[in-house]
Amino acid sequence: PVVRALLHWLRSHVLRRNDEGERAASEAVDLARQEPDVAILAWALIVKSLSGDDIVVRRALLDEALALSRSFPSGYSMEGLALIGFSCAAFDAGDVHSARRYAADAADYFLRSGLHENLACWALAIAATCACLTGDPDGAIACARDGLSLARSVGLVSLMNLVQVIASVMMTRGRHSDAARLIGGSDAALAKRE
Repeated sequence: PVVRALLHWLRSHVLRRNDEGERAASEAVDLARQEPDVAILAWALIVKSLSGDDIVVRRALLDEALALSRSFPSGYSMEGLALIGFSCAAFDAGDVHSARRYAADAADYFLRSGLHENLACWALAIAATCACLTGDPDGAIACARDGLSLARSVGLVSLMNLVQVIASVMMTRGRHSDAARLIGGSDAALAKRE
């Protein structure tokens, strides 16, 4: 029932972002609290943290998820996912510097575990975007390059996000033609995928 509620949340919240999705996420947390496997609860708390607008509530959910996840074996991804959740909450609260720090911590976690390079790439894309937004183009390029170094094992969407960050930095440096080529190539690659 927990997984069913989480999948319902994915369909209703991520695709349409509505109240039905929030109810499904709340139901998933309630059901997960009855399960003996706390990994399910951590996952449900992270998902629930993505469904609300109240930053204080989101952070409380993530605090609980992070505390639970630190008791798991290192092969689990929940700690890193909780850090990405904190990054998203900080970004939504307008604290881009903290969002970048949490995303970098998540990337470090995933890279240290050696198991989730696709999630590390996602975290690096968030960190690169935040670096770009805070006026640190060199930091943005460094994060993007680190993410691109994982190219063989990550999805196309994450790679294209990193390429678009590099293109944004190129734009700020007056390299408009190079940026346009990168964005054009990125858009063409994504179009081919669909």
